[in-house]
Amino acid sequence: MEIARVLAGIPTRKTILFIPFGAEEQGLYGSNYYSGQAQTYGWDIELMLNMDMIGWNPDAVNNVLIKTNPASLAYAN
Repeated sequence: MEIARVLAGIPTRKTILFIPFGAEEQGLYGSNYYSGQAQTYGWDIELMLNMDMIGWNPDAVNNVLIKTNPASLAYAN
């Protein structure tokens, strides 16, 4: 929500969607459905950020781990 608030007044060249998928540990129902729709309709998704487990370890406040692949390295940087 904080990212959405900060970006709310900033013009972007791309559409940004914030999509909360609840209870994903129950079987990934929401995200599987959404990705299936994206594939079926040929949606052009350039980047996906998974903000799962934010705040998991309060003792590691300054630790940030960004996992990426070569195609997404510019976004990670």
